[in-house]
Amino acid sequence: MEAVLERPVAVRVAIIAKKPSDPMQEINSSIFLRDLRSGAPAATKAFRKLVETAHPQLSRYVGRYFRDPDLVQDVLQETFLAVHRALPRFEGKSKLTTWVYSLAYHKVCDRLAEKYRVGYPVSEEGEHVWEPESADPLADEALHQSRLVKWIREAAEEIPVLYREAYRLRDLDGLSGEEAAEVLGISATLIRVRLHRARCLIVERIQKRYPDAFAEGISL
Repeated sequence: MEAVLERPVAVRVAIIAKKPSDPMQEINSSIFLRDLRSGAPAATKAFRKLVETAHPQLSRYVGRYFRDPDLVQDVLQETFLAVHRALPRFEGKSKLTTWVYSLAYHKVCDRLAEKYRVGYPVSEEGEHVWEPESADPLADEALHQSRLVKWIREAAEEIPVLYREAYRLRDLDGLSGEEAAEVLGISATLIRVRLHRARCLIVERIQKRYPDAFAEGISL
């Protein structure tokens, strides 16, 4: 029998890096950071992308502190200006979005300190209304849900700021424990402790004022 020798066929496989479908994932990539730090026009394009992607979420975050939309935009502009100036010092040890959040947090603190200094005119502050996440609840369920949202909102505003910040960053803005810890400059363990305490305080306040509030169940 004649032996048939098969010649090995070299197959070259091209591996193409897929572009992240999530815009937030894209701006947290090492490729995006490289573009952001490069010269124009790549850096200009990347920075514009960063602003466009982060602006809506940051706007909601800052808007929880200030009712005036012009003031919110001022804080956002100050934040992105700080981002632009501090980029050369950003080491990439954390997510870019987490770092931007921490700068926004410090700008908010600066504005609050200015707003409540002696002699500055103080106006009533409030947060945007939280919209209940429900597909199509029945009328009575929607009413009960809207009341719970209102009560949670009121109770969250009354707990000490120490716990309120952890609650806002984790439960409202969706940051991870590590990200929230970096924003506030504390450990992830301490964030978990403060978040747990914040949730307990909120529930205690609602139960004290509205004993039947949790009759239909609620999870914070």
